[in-house]
Amino acid sequence: MPYAAPMDPDQAIPVRRSRRVAYANKWITVYEDELTYADDRPGLYGIVDKADFALVIPRRDGRLCLIRQYRYTVGAWRWEFPQGSVDRSGDPVPMAQVAAQELREEAGLVAAELVPLGLFHELYGLCPSRCHVFLADVGESGIPEPEDTEILDEPAWVTPSEFWQLVRQGEISDGPSIAAMGLLRQAADGI
Repeated sequence: MPYAAPMDPDQAIPVRRSRRVAYANKWITVYEDELTYADDRPGLYGIVDKADFALVIPRRDGRLCLIRQYRYTVGAWRWEFPQGSVDRSGDPVPMAQVAAQELREEAGLVAAELVPLGLFHELYGLCPSRCHVFLADVGESGIPEPEDTEILDEPAWVTPSEFWQLVRQGEISDGPSIAAMGLLRQAADGI
């Protein structure tokens, strides 16, 4: 039977009946919600709740700095822009400060100014967190100081064309890095 949208879209919104924490640590909480849909059908929904995070695009002389990081979840090394969040146990930290910290830790770079490019939901079918994207014009490189849990290789400087070639080759598969390039393009084109 094909789906027929109700006349009033607000009538289609499911109602949460209960919520339980299935798992939690200082970075994420996994919830399982019991729902009732508009037609009285019961349902379950899993939500991975984590803090918003910052992604920074380092730029120098028309080239962009990528870091190569081993991502345990996919069991592979992948290129991406510096990104991360702070644990949620402390006071909230401004996203520009998070971006500057990630830039220093993962790429060994310092920006004179961080320009906000926009934000987006990383995976809103599963997780409500948002990615805050910044552009950083940077000078000389320093030594990265990654967190204990990060496994990083040397940073690399690429042109935007080389970035997209790495995407086509599957070497960049990080959704936030790819989406951030869209925001950078939009800012450059003034669209």
